[in-house]
Amino acid sequence: CHKKVLKGYLYEQALKVPLIVSLPGGGDSGRIDRRHLVSGLDLAPTLCDFADAAPPPRMRGYSLRPLLEGRPVEWREFVVAESHIVGRAIRTADYKYIAYSDDPVDQLFDMKNDPWETRNLAAEGASAAIVEEHRRLLADWEAALEKAPLPKKAPKKRPEE
Repeated sequence: CHKKVLKGYLYEQALKVPLIVSLPGGGDSGRIDRRHLVSGLDLAPTLCDFADAAPPPRMRGYSLRPLLEGRPVEWREFVVAESHIVGRAIRTADYKYIAYSDDPVDQLFDMKNDPWETRNLAAEGASAAIVEEHRRLLADWEAALEKAPLPKKAPKKRPEE
């Protein structure tokens, strides 16, 4: 059965976008890296790195160049995805934690043993420490954000008399 997954939801079918890179000269052709967590935020720092240009200040992404060139590098522990400002997901190597601001139900999925995200472990007592760790990681990540102010609502126009 084919399940339609909308991009507004924070499940893997909507979030996990393949990244295909071709380096000049072929490089390490055919190599697939499923170990490192990468983000769209990594594209600008990567392009700057290849152009020998400094990335813009306060960039949150990492240059993918060391990974692409097969060099060892310290890498991130998690990536975060956002949906319409009201939902966030944090993906670590083994788990994904999802929280929506208007929903009291947290979600935690074991991505190694349940890659289709069919069993929510968040309410299971055995997962309490994992849920708390992911909440802390997400809270720390959010605390470091420089949030743009939300737009003010335009005043309603009065009908011309």
